[in-house]
Amino acid sequence: MTPIFRPEALVELHQLEKDGASGLVKSLFDDYTANAPISVKAIEAAYSLQDYKQVEFTAHSLKSSSKALGLEKMAELFKEIEYAADANQFATDAITSLAKQNTLALEALSQYAATKLL
Repeated sequence: MTPIFRPEALVELHQLEKDGASGLVKSLFDDYTANAPISVKAIEAAYSLQDYKQVEFTAHSLKSSSKALGLEKMAELFKEIEYAADANQFATDAITSLAKQNTLALEALSQYAATKLL
């Protein structure tokens, strides 16, 4: 089973900060926590309109940032949704689970942020 959150990914990002990418983790964290809920709603809305291209575009835009932040389950869902939409299909189960999974992912990130300095 794919974990919701893999904190090692953020440890790797913190290492990049030490190598000169100052503020990287905080920037990714802030962007994701602000935009992911909006994007999940955009995917759900595009799905209800049967808009494959918008679903694909939005899922693609969140797939990499989810992976970078260690949000493994979200990255997996976005990948499934993106690839299905590219084939003019919908990954209905993945789409309907997005809101719940996003809440769990954001909770995991918040717990990490509470214990680590971003």
